[in-house]
Amino acid sequence: MSGFQYLFFLSLHGDKTISGNHHSSFFYNKNSKVPEKIKFSVDRLHKTLPEEANFSLINYPCLNLKTHEGKIFSKTYQHYLPLKELENFEERTNAELKKFLGKVKRYSAIYINVHGDDSEYFTQEITIPDQQERPFTCINKISAKNFALKFSQIPKEERAFIKIHFIVCHGQTAVTLFAETLHKLGFQKFCCVFYRNKAYATNYENCIELNYEYAISDFCSNARYSLGSTRTDNIDGLDHEKGCVHNFGKKLKTDDYATFKKKYLMPVFMNMPPCENRINQVKYLVNLLLSTIPEYIDYSLTLQKENSFQFKHGQSGIDRATIFSNRINAYLPLLHAIETQRISNVQEAAQRLTTIEQKIISEIIVFSKKGIFYKNSWGNININDNSCLSHILDALAKFNAIYDENIDSPYLQKFFRQFKKINDSLNNNNYVGEPENISNQRIQLKNWITHYTEYPLD
Repeated sequence: MSGFQYLFFLSLHGDKTISGNHHSSFFYNKNSKVPEKIKFSVDRLHKTLPEEANFSLINYPCLNLKTHEGKIFSKTYQHYLPLKELENFEERTNAELKKFLGKVKRYSAIYINVHGDDSEYFTQEITIPDQQERPFTCINKISAKNFALKFSQIPKEERAFIKIHFIVCHGQTAVTLFAETLHKLGFQKFCCVFYRNKAYATNYENCIELNYEYAISDFCSNARYSLGSTRTDNIDGLDHEKGCVHNFGKKLKTDDYATFKKKYLMPVFMNMPPCENRINQVKYLVNLLLSTIPEYIDYSLTLQKENSFQFKHGQSGIDRATIFSNRINAYLPLLHAIETQRISNVQEAAQRLTTIEQKIISEIIVFSKKGIFYKNSWGNININDNSCLSHILDALAKFNAIYDENIDSPYLQKFFRQFKKINDSLNNNNYVGEPENISNQRIQLKNWITHYTEYPLD
């Protein structure tokens, strides 16, 4: 069985951190750096979810999402506070949600942590210091319909097979309005999960002990928590605590989440390869690398027949390229095994993919250093217009140009981020255009990749 390919976590809390520390609001941590990814559900493994989530923390008022008469209501002092000095938060909220939601793709799960009160509004609790620097909590009301309109930032072609799970108390009214708006925006086969009564985020202290500044341990209905069970134990009477609004039957419908999951969600997972987009990207990289070898070999054989003085490696260079091709080609069946669901869940599939990605990069490094399987061949690994390593570097550059910021693999993201940094730096220094400049650029990239030691070599 597979699961959701991508995981997102959006916290709208400004009264405490996800790990339970107080005073996490923007007004107390204006210079703190929030990570782009966090550990998700520290205390419980979700077999249908990745282990890490793309993370966004909006710990300041979402003014553009409809405040109560344009002001924040003070829970402590029971009066309205003017927000003239906070007007810039509208632009800040729009920019953050555009960046965050722009990454969402099909087969994504989005978890949203916010407060609720069984009305058409979600609510933020924001801790703000008063004139004597005493903290007090203000409530900012967020229209569920207006909040849903922000999800139009998700590309139209990706608006399908998305779960939005609200960790919110008494959420049915607001979540239903939210789902109705998404339905009108053209979202297909999506579901919005809510808790009918109280929701509970548990075991904050475990996150602190494990040194996670931003993380979430676990979450469940308050009814389940009161019975001492935060996990997936089957307890009579609890299925009704969690509901969802969905359009898997084309029309909007509300079901208990357990019923929806069994009838609609699990069949989707059973027929979906895990990490589909990531697999396709790795397959594309492998095929790009493989496509470089025949061109090199054909050119080398032509020179061999002509006995050209440019032909330096002879049969040894061809043998070396053939070894590289065979070793890279061996990863395609492993990718196919993941793709055809021989892997049991998303976490295991992601781990297998990371291992394959490591080995592909390692193979390129070993080839460039003439190590292990290549060390017995005659000649050096040179850089010229038609050398095998030049073709390999060009394939890497092509892959990076195509996917750039949309690489799904965290491992390959890191590698190509540095590759791009070196490549862009060389471009800025005019290592492009003329043949000698292109050669210099490849030489610089070769020097970088041969000294790249972050990936295990075997």
